[in-house]
Amino acid sequence: MMIQLLVETSNNILDFEKVLHIISQDVNLTIGVLKMVNNVSTGTNIEIEFLKQATTYLGEEKLRQLIAILVLSNLTSDKADEICKQSLITARMMQSLSTQNNFSLVR
Repeated sequence: MMIQLLVETSNNILDFEKVLHIISQDVNLTIGVLKMVNNVSTGTNIEIEFLKQATTYLGEEKLRQLIAILVLSNLTSDKADEICKQSLITARMMQSLSTQNNFSLVR
């Protein structure tokens, strides 16, 4: 679901209805969006209670940023950390191999 949400928000034209549908299926995301929108630092004078209100209030760009923050914060876990570590190790190994001229160009 998180990946689907990231994919949807990375499109050039944001489909608010699809984003609302995806967020509404996850209670933690719904609460996270509402909490962040109602945060004192955002300067809202009214309490926003519904997702549709929140997305309208935020607008497209801030909604994209908020979703990225929420999705990335939900992906943090021991398993995600291990995957990230393995990916970095593999990337470093591939970088080292590419700098050595032991490989001939494939045509």
